[in-house]
Order: sequence, then C-alpha cells, then structure tokens
Amino acid sequence: MRLAPLLTALLLVTSLSARAEEATWGLRWKAPDACIDSASLARAVEARLGHHVFGLKPQYRIDGVLAAGSSPKWKATLTVTDSGGDVAGSRDVTSDDASCHAIDDNLAFVIAVMIDPKVRPAGEAPKAITEVAPKAAPPAAPRVTNADGVYLHVDADRTKVHLMRLAGVASGYASGTNVTIVSFSDECTAPCDEVIPRPRDTFHFEGESMPPSPAFTLEDHAPATTVTVHGGSVGMVLGGIMMATFGITGGLTGGILGGVGIGGLSRGSSGLFLAGAIMLGVGIVLTAVGIPLARAGATTLDFSDQPVGPQSPAMPQPLSASL
Repeated sequence: MRLAPLLTALLLVTSLSARAEEATWGLRWKAPDACIDSASLARAVEARLGHHVFGLKPQYRIDGVLAAGSSPKWKATLTVTDSGGDVAGSRDVTSDDASCHAIDDNLAFVIAVMIDPKVRPAGEAPKAITEVAPKAAPPAAPRVTNADGVYLHVDADRTKVHLMRLAGVASGYASGTNVTIVSFSDECTAPCDEVIPRPRDTFHFEGESMPPSPAFTLEDHAPATTVTVHGGSVGMVLGGIMMATFGITGGLTGGILGGVGIGGLSRGSSGLFLAGAIMLGVGIVLTAVGIPLARAGATTLDFSDQPVGPQSPAMPQPLSASL
C-alpha cells in the first residue's frame, strides 16, 4: 500500500482543522478619503500573515483611526478589544512623511504582529519597531490613555440612538435679526464600539421620539468606557412641563385673587376668595405632578468605566511599536 498520498491528505486535513480553530479577527478603520481604506489595509495584513483572518462575528477586533497632525504629520491609533468589549491595549504608529500612504506598510506589519507575534517581514523589520519579548511571564497589556481618544461602547434600550458631538456655534445677523446656528456631527449609532477622538468636546445622545440626553464630556472617564442610554419619553416631558407651567401660573393667579378676596370676607362676599383658593389648590397639584412627570420622562445615562487589566492569556502577545 502506498502511504505517501495518505500521509499528504492527513497533513492537509490537520492543517485545515488547525486553521479553523484560529481566532477570527475584525477590523474597523477610519482614515481620510485620500489614505488607505479598510479593505486595502485588511488585504495587506492578510498578505503579511499568509492566510485569511478577518471574518464575521470576530473574537477580537482592531479599531484604527488615522489622523493628520503637525508633529507627527500622521498618527494611527490601533485599539484591540475582545468580543466582550474589553480593551487589551493599543498601539500608535506615526509618520512624518507628507503622504499618508508612507505609513501603509508599517500599519500592515504592526497589525499583523498584533494578530500573530510570530510574523516577520520578508526583509528586515523596520528599525523603529522593537519587540518586547516576555521573560518569565507575559507582560501586562499597555495602559490605554485618553489623551487622544476614548474607546466608547454604547448600549441603548431602543434603536437609532445617535451620539452627537457639538461641532460649532456661529452667530450673525440675517434680515436685522440676530441668528445663532448650532451644528452637530454624528459620531456613531447605538449599539456601537468606537474610538472617540477629542474627548474634551461636548456630546449628547438623541433619537426618534426621545428627548435629548444631558450634555457631557468624556475627558474624566477611563480610556475604556461603556455608556447605557435609557431613552425617555417626549410626551411625558412635554406633558410634565405643560402641567407645571399651568400649575405655577394658576397658583400665582389664585394666590392674587385669594388675597384680594380676603377683603370681601368682612362684607360677606366670599366668591372671589373661594375662586382664588381653588385656583391655588389646583395649581399646587398640577405643579406637584408635572415636575416629577417631566423628570421621569427625561433621558438618562449610566457610565461604567472599564478597567484595563493584564492581558488575557487567550490574546496573542502584542507588539510595542512607535513609528
């Protein structure tokens, strides 16, 4: 019996089985239109690895943001998260070249090594990249800082809830009238996982049939933050405001009428006083009901700052890089 074909087939099946057991990765990439896009970057990474790693329902995901600056001219921030939303660490890849495409090869190499630490470039590794090899035990994952961005996971109790950033406020005159224009930019739609740059800006959430949330910033939150949006009711808020408004107005009017009507009590005329007392009582009731109703219908936010702890043993050992 010829064993060579059988052994070859067994080796092939074993190889395919091992490949199927490898972790599936995802890639979410944001960059200016003139720079490398997510599809091209994913192909470059898989070319480095020699096989496909990106697919649906990933066990781990790399979120990357490429932004222009002054020094360095280009900076890419790469953040690794698992399927549970826990952040394992982040890498920065920078370049002072005028073209954003000068960073493409280094990006592909760094991402490939984040996925598989055994990967080496075909030639010599870039000089500015140094691998941190574990000695006795795997090192703790690098701490993520929120100086340049906060990794934000958003949950909501309804669909089409948008994270809005205050983009600018402009004032001017139009037809003799003072006009103020407030503009917002849509950052993400819940549920979402995004690296949000410029955490000092002002944000809020808004959605269909939902009153806007209170304004907030991400500056004081941990580098990895989860926010849960509990959408309120526009009807409850408007109803509560109207009841409180009518209640306060009616109460004040009733108090005035009652005060004026006191003088008539000595003359045996109590109609004005009674009308004022009734209006005052109704106003107090409406106000007492309207204010809690408006508060109960408001949109509320729950923040949970996620600690970035030691790296999970299931995660491949990352590369510490600064280009």
